[in-house]
Amino acid sequence: MERTRLTAGEHIALAAPWFAYNAQWGALLPIVIPAQIAAFAPQHKELALGLVMDAGALIALVATPLAGAWSDRAGDRRAFVGAGAAVSVLALLALGFGGTRVPLTAFAGAVLVLQLATNVWAGPYAATIPDRVPRAQRGVASAWMMVATVLGIVAGSAACGTLVQRGAYVAAYACIAGTVAGATAIAFAAVYRGGRAVTSPRRATARRFFPSPRAHRAFYVVLATRALVTMGIYSVYEFFLYFLGDVVRVPHPIANGSLLLGAAALAGIPGALLAGRAGDRTGPLPIVVGASWAMAALALAFAVLVFHPSWTATIVLALLYGGASCAYQAVDWALAVHVLPAREDAGKDMGIWHVSFVLPQLIAPGITGAVIAACKPVSLAFGYAIAFGLAALWFALGAVFVARLRLRETV
Repeated sequence: MERTRLTAGEHIALAAPWFAYNAQWGALLPIVIPAQIAAFAPQHKELALGLVMDAGALIALVATPLAGAWSDRAGDRRAFVGAGAAVSVLALLALGFGGTRVPLTAFAGAVLVLQLATNVWAGPYAATIPDRVPRAQRGVASAWMMVATVLGIVAGSAACGTLVQRGAYVAAYACIAGTVAGATAIAFAAVYRGGRAVTSPRRATARRFFPSPRAHRAFYVVLATRALVTMGIYSVYEFFLYFLGDVVRVPHPIANGSLLLGAAALAGIPGALLAGRAGDRTGPLPIVVGASWAMAALALAFAVLVFHPSWTATIVLALLYGGASCAYQAVDWALAVHVLPAREDAGKDMGIWHVSFVLPQLIAPGITGAVIAACKPVSLAFGYAIAFGLAALWFALGAVFVARLRLRETV
C-alpha cells in the first residue's frame, strides 16, 4: 500500500538530522579538526590529519551497514537514531572540553567514538526515505536532503570557523552538539511519532547481506559511481584550509576559508533546484553525469591555479564547484533509493550505499596527505597540483562509470 503523502513540514523534519549530520562534518572535517591537528603536530599536520581521518572512516565503513541491517532485523529505526545521536552529543562535548590540552591519542580516540556513534544512527536514518516517503515524492525528498546538506555545511562551517579562529573550541563543539540534539528531537516529534514504518522484523543472514551483483547490477554501479565522486571530493576537501594558507597565501585562512565554503554551498542551491526539476523530467542520470564532468573540469582548473595562486580565481572556482556539487547532490538520494534491491532490506542496503561515501574518506585523505608530505620538501605547490589532478581523475571515472546505466522500477 502506498504511503501517505508528506507535507512540506514533514519533509523538513525528515531532513533535519541530515542538516545536523552535515553541520557536524561540514565544520569538523575541513575546519575544526584540521585546526586542532595543526596545534597538536604543526610540522606533520598533513600526515597526522590523514591518519586520524582514515581511522575514523574505517570505523564508519563497518558500523553503518551493520547498524542498518540490525535496524532491519529489529523492525524499527528509532532506537538506533536516538541512542546514536545521544552518544554523538557526548563525544562532541568531550572533544570540545578536551580542546588542545589533551594528548593527540586521546583526541583521536574521541574522534573515533564520534565517528562510531554518528554512523550507528546514520545507517538506519538513511532508510527513512524508502521507509516513509511515497515514490511520487522521493525526488522532492532528495531535494530537501540536498538543501539540508547545503544549509548544514554553511551553518557548521560559518559558525565554527569564526569560533575556532578565536580558539573557542568548547563553544564550537557545543554548537554542533546542540544542533544534533535539536535536529533529532524535531525528527522524533514530527517523523518518528507514528511508530514503526519498516516491514516486520526479519533475521539477516550472511548469504543475503550483500545483494546479488547479477540481479542488482544498477545498485552496485551507483555504489561505485558515488564512491568515485566522493574520492574526488575528499582528495582535497579536508586539506582546503591548508591550501588557502600555504599556497594561495590567504590571510586568516580559517575564517576566510569557512566563509568561502559556506558561500560556495549557498551559491549552488539555485542550480541544484533546477537540476532537481530537470531530474524529474529526464531522470537523475543525466544530472549525475553532467555534474561529475563539471567537477572534473573544475578540479583541473584548481590544479593549474596552484602554480598561479589567486584569491579571486579561487573564489570563482569554488563558487562554480559549489554549483556542480549541489547539482549532483540534488539527485543523489533519489538515485540511491531508485536502485534499492528490496524495501525490507532498506536499512542494510542504504547502509551499504552510505559506505560508498565513507570508504573514500578512508582512502583519499591518506593518499593526499602522503603525496603532499612527500612533495613538501621539494615543492608544496606540485603536491597540491597532484592532489587536484587525482580529484579530477576520480570525478571523470565516476561520470564514465554511470553513463550507460539503465534504471528500472524503484522499490
